[in-house]
Amino acid sequence: MGITVEQIIKKLPSNYNITLIAGEKGIYKENISWVSVVEDFSGRFVHENKMILTSFINIKNPDNILDIVKILQSKKTSALIIKIGKYIDKIPKEVIFYCNEAGLPLYTIPLDIMMVDIVKDISRILIYTGSERKSLSDFIKSIILNPNNIKSKIKNLNGYNISSEQFFCPVVIKPVLRSYNPDLLDICLRTIVVSLDHIAAKSEELKTAVFIYNETVVLTLIHNGGNFVNNFIKTLNENLIIKLADYKVYTCVGSLNGNIFNLSQNFKKLLPMLNVAESTGNEILYYDKAGIYKLISTSNDINMLKEFYKSSIGILIDYDAQNSTTLYEYLRAYIETDGNLLAVAKKFFVHRNTVSNRLKKVYELTDINPLTLEGKLIFLIAIKIEKLYCL
Repeated sequence: MGITVEQIIKKLPSNYNITLIAGEKGIYKENISWVSVVEDFSGRFVHENKMILTSFINIKNPDNILDIVKILQSKKTSALIIKIGKYIDKIPKEVIFYCNEAGLPLYTIPLDIMMVDIVKDISRILIYTGSERKSLSDFIKSIILNPNNIKSKIKNLNGYNISSEQFFCPVVIKPVLRSYNPDLLDICLRTIVVSLDHIAAKSEELKTAVFIYNETVVLTLIHNGGNFVNNFIKTLNENLIIKLADYKVYTCVGSLNGNIFNLSQNFKKLLPMLNVAESTGNEILYYDKAGIYKLISTSNDINMLKEFYKSSIGILIDYDAQNSTTLYEYLRAYIETDGNLLAVAKKFFVHRNTVSNRLKKVYELTDINPLTLEGKLIFLIAIKIEKLYCL
């Protein structure tokens, strides 16, 4: 993730008195390559993705400023900072209007501020922030995917102004395409990463680390408590609904109050939750509110869970396949309606006695009575295991 124009401006000393005049919708631009003072706009000094400072020393007619601004916009200039007072007294209204329409951030600074000082400060920010962000994401990635020797690793936390006493909340985001296309998937993943950075730029309460892993975006939210995570996830979801309107995006949020020592474990518990979110159409799934799924995910014995599934639902699925019956469909409907025989009968347009006979057959095959509380619970857990691990 790159640093945004807004983040850079916020990091500059307040005595620079930098004022945003227009182009507010562009202050979240990223991929800023560098910063320069430019007075010659003929072309060779104007490069893409630069922040540009100018006093318009060579401008004789203020009416020419709009033409220059249009050139800068065509060159994808990240932001324009104009020194007011000596060569230009005020920003023409048509320039302000254009910058607002184009989303080109336009700032002013007073006459007594040295542009070279701002250039030096922004240069330091760009150098430091670029390496710091990547370094933090790489650091968190190493803890999540390779948690060995974590006690020695966390000694480096202070270098990121982070404490092991803070909360570390893992989040896994998965875009789902109508048909698999690696190029489109890559675009989706990178769109999510950019959106995350835009939202993070507005929050001073959260630090974020992001990396792409197995066709998902893995985010870690580092915070001191409060409702900041919930607000962040809500804003992110609203943002992605707009930016990725043609795709489904599922977000699974880990334990809000986890620590860095169990970050890797909490992350691993989240991965099967994506199956649940996708199968239920739940765009946002919180691990802390996942109920039985949460309980099942704490088991490290996947083989035991699979055996539990096979010895209950698995028997019915095999029987249905061999005999062209629908016992499992009837049982699942029965469990999902809290054991309401009449509701199941209405769903399948059959008599209530037909449902009872199907359930008796289930009992006969599995030796688990679905009419008892324990039987219902066994089948409910088996259904949850099926959804959690896509069995």
